[in-house]
Amino acid sequence: MLNCINLIGRLVRDPEFKTVGGSDLALITIANDDSYKKDGEKVDKVNFIPVQIWGKSTKFVKDYIVKGMLVCVKGKLETKTVEKEGKKTTYFCIKADMFGGIEILQKKEQAATNARAEVVEDNNFHQQGSVPF
Repeated sequence: MLNCINLIGRLVRDPEFKTVGGSDLALITIANDDSYKKDGEKVDKVNFIPVQIWGKSTKFVKDYIVKGMLVCVKGKLETKTVEKEGKKTTYFCIKADMFGGIEILQKKEQAATNARAEVVEDNNFHQQGSVPF
C-alpha cells in the first residue's frame, strides 16, 4: 500500500525537541489552508497538522526552522492513540521521511517578518474589541 504525504504550510510555533528511547525527536505543527464551496459560497478553512521529525534531521530543524516559516513536509501518515484520564483519543500525524523529509521554502528572515506582521495584526484585532464568534 502507498502511504505518502506532501504538505506545504507555515510553522505555527517554534519546534519542540525531545529524546525518546535514545533517539532525537523534533515536533512541529504546520498550518495548511484549504477552501471549499458551501451553498455556492467559498469557505476558507485552516488545518493544523502535527509533524514528527526523527534522528539526524532534528539537527537541521534546530539550526534552520523557525515559527512562521513556509516549509514542505514529505512523509507518511500515522495514527497515534493517547490515553488520558481513562479516555482514548486517536489522532493523525505526519512522520517526516528521514532524508529530505522537510524542505525550507522561505528564508528565515522572511519568516521572522511574517511572524511580526501576524502579531501586529492580532494586536490590532484585539484593540478593536470584537470577537469573531
